[in-house]
Amino acid sequence: MLDKLVPDIRKTAELVKEITASSEEQNTGASQINKAVQELDKIIQQNASASEELASASEELASQAEQLQSTIEFFKVDSQAARIASSRTSSAPQKAPPAARARMASSIRTTSDLKF
Repeated sequence: MLDKLVPDIRKTAELVKEITASSEEQNTGASQINKAVQELDKIIQQNASASEELASASEELASQAEQLQSTIEFFKVDSQAARIASSRTSSAPQKAPPAARARMASSIRTTSDLKF
């Protein structure tokens, strides 16, 4: 009877070894999956942060675009004002009044006025 039990005990021991090896492989696989999930979580957090920054930048750009639009509106003129302005620029140049010419002449320096 003991001769019959020894092979069964050996077979059981081999099965236990195989189960142990399989458990270790499973543990290694679970560790790798855990590490991959942690990396994915880190990347997801980075993407969320980048998305928030992009949304903030987008809002800032929209605000600046509105400000630029209102600034452009300031410089728009109606058609009547544009015609008046173009008629002024198309006329011949006019001389400055005598008082203005005298001020300009007195403000012009000659080379004798300069000190070296």
